Amino acid sequence: MEKEVFFITSYVLFAFNMFFLARALSQAWFSDKNMSQRGVQFFKVFWSVVKGFLLAIITRRVYYRPHSENSLKFEFFYEQQLIWLGRGNKKRGGFILLGSMAVMIISFILGIFA
Repeated sequence: MEKEVFFITSYVLFAFNMFFLARALSQAWFSDKNMSQRGVQFFKVFWSVVKGFLLAIITRRVYYRPHSENSLKFEFFYEQQLIWLGRGNKKRGGFILLGSMAVMIISFILGIFA
């Protein structure tokens, strides 16, 4: 019984962390676009992921543009979420997020060895 509690806790915190990340990604990719533009943007993102994997496999190099438009948008939305999570304090939001990740990892490890 104790093992399941640890795993359920880690799964819930994993879902929270993935929602936190996916919300900022979706806002960065699809904000200020109508439905047809969102479809085109989704196809571009899908194609760039496939192309990136193929380039990484074939050439064994990873190309990253740190200051692209989507990267800057994601950074803005992620910081806004941290501020919201910390109730107006970005450092507190980061601490809460890192704390939830630490509890997730610890509960998963305890679930394995319980």
